[in-house]
Formats: sequence, C-alpha cells, structure tokens
Amino acid sequence: MFFSVRCAYSTRDCICRAAFPALPSAPVSRARSIRARRALRSIPKLQVAIGLNPLFADAFYNRGNTHKVKGELKLAILDYDKALELDPYLALAHANQGLTLLLRGRDAEAEKDFVHCVRLAPGFGRALEQLIVHTRAKR
Repeated sequence: MFFSVRCAYSTRDCICRAAFPALPSAPVSRARSIRARRALRSIPKLQVAIGLNPLFADAFYNRGNTHKVKGELKLAILDYDKALELDPYLALAHANQGLTLLLRGRDAEAEKDFVHCVRLAPGFGRALEQLIVHTRAKR
C-alpha cells in the first residue's frame, strides 16, 4: 500500500489554507526547518490559522515545530498530538514528535512514533536512523 507524504505548509500558507480549504494544496518544503528568529513571529500567525480552521492539522504541526525550535518541548508534543489526532497519516508529525520525545527521554513512546512514520513513509527509514543517532548524542 502506498501513502503519500505531505510536506508542512509555510505559516502564510497555513492561514490561506485555513481560510480557503477548497484551494489546491501547495506544499512548501522549507517549512520543515523553521529558524529560531522566525519562530517568535510565526506563533501569532499560526494562532490565526488555527482560529480560522481548528481542524487544520498542518497548522498544529507547524506550531509544534515552532515550539520545538524555541525549546518548548511539552507544548510541541501537545501540538503534534493534536495534528496527529486530526490527520493520523501525517508522517512528518510522527517523526518530529518522536524526536521531541527522544529529547525528553521518553524513548519507548518515541519508538512508537518512529514505527508509525516508517509505516506511512518507508523512505524515511534511513533518514530517521541518522536523526535518532544524532538526537541521542545531543542528550
């Protein structure tokens, strides 16, 4: 069975997607790595997107990434949980939640997220291996 993997949307796209969900999607790969200096500015914009459409999983995913960049790991996990509740097929959310759980020392829970991620996107397996090693070295 083949599952497609969506990239996260940029903050601006989240607001547009929340306001106009019928528009065709335009994934933005640069949204995967949010820089710390932009993280402070993106939270209010993501709040607007969530306010416009509280069922928009990518806005929660992006807000989770922003919290992770800021070092707010508990908030990041909560946002990843909400994104996965809304869209359980969001492989990147599983991967990032797993990495965040690893940073918090919750290895067993992280492993479950990594397994879900690899099941959804088998091509992520090799990349996840290297990320796990790198993240464990940070602790």
